[in-house]
Amino acid sequence: LDIMSKPPRKADEGLISGWLFFRYMAIGTYVGAATVGAATWWFLYSPFGPQLSYWQLTHHMSCLGGGEEFKGVDCHIFHDPHLMTMALSVLVTIEMLNAMNR
Repeated sequence: LDIMSKPPRKADEGLISGWLFFRYMAIGTYVGAATVGAATWWFLYSPFGPQLSYWQLTHHMSCLGGGEEFKGVDCHIFHDPHLMTMALSVLVTIEMLNAMNR
């Protein structure tokens, strides 16, 4: 595709068409869902993760307040670098695959 062989776009034509906007939104949605899903998987199911319950994960802001629900849970687990590594690895992998797909 030689971009220089195409005529310039019209002045009143938008930079992003409806289809391109939809494409960006769809890609952003599945990349975001996969990244959050990887972090959630690490918290709930990973043998190397804390294996929290879904309730504990969705109410993580209550952890420092204590309570019976978080008994035995180290609240610093929500800042664990392994979690960030898992999410970033999924994000980078998806973006690399997207780059090779074009």
